[in-house]
Amino acid sequence: MIKNTFILLITALFLQGCSVFYSAAFKQPEIRKISNVKIENIGPFGCTVLLTVEVMNNNPMSGSLTKADYKLYVNNEYIASGSTSKKQHIEKNTTSEIYVPVSVKTSDLVPATMGLFKSMIKGETLRYKIKGTLEVESDGIEMELPLDVENDFLKN
Repeated sequence: MIKNTFILLITALFLQGCSVFYSAAFKQPEIRKISNVKIENIGPFGCTVLLTVEVMNNNPMSGSLTKADYKLYVNNEYIASGSTSKKQHIEKNTTSEIYVPVSVKTSDLVPATMGLFKSMIKGETLRYKIKGTLEVESDGIEMELPLDVENDFLKN
């Protein structure tokens, strides 16, 4: 009984160590750009915007985005937040497209609109920032990664 418990404990510690090593070796996929914006489900209180996001996975193994929680800012103005638990495959050593739904509430958008219009009138580049967390699964191991990306909006 004690021998079996000891073997089980050693096995659990070994697997935990492998998980920590694997997580440390896994490089966070790089969000390259938002390549498309599609407005869906328009209503009196807001809409859903579907962002097509190009993600570069520099890892020698593919993985899947299993969950994401995020907030979207444009020129440092809070615009919207969202989350998804739709599993999306990310190929190894290449760029993949993932689809990110964002819920835009009219009450959040209206205060930011003036600042965005001023920036557009001045000819300033609109920059987006996405902050949150990603849950990625690869080879049965799940990792939570921070999401903090800033770039020019619809930049080629």
